[in-house]
Amino acid sequence: MSYQFYIGIGIYVVSVVLLKYILKIKVKNLQTMAMWSMIAGIVFLCQPVSAWLFHYGIGVLGYGLLWWNIANNSKPDKVTE
Repeated sequence: MSYQFYIGIGIYVVSVVLLKYILKIKVKNLQTMAMWSMIAGIVFLCQPVSAWLFHYGIGVLGYGLLWWNIANNSKPDKVTE
């Protein structure tokens, strides 16, 4: 595999770690953002207007899917009372 693939995977993981642990965003919100990213990727693939959006549709969809998997497999948030 190419270096671009590994760089892309690294960016995905760093973005989830940044959002979850540094910015303290809850897992539920991470999952919601991942779902919207996947929906945006599907829309990019289905729209007939722009070739640029179509070109990046698979990337956006893959980003959302990987983000969803990492968010679902991370530890749940602690409940504060």
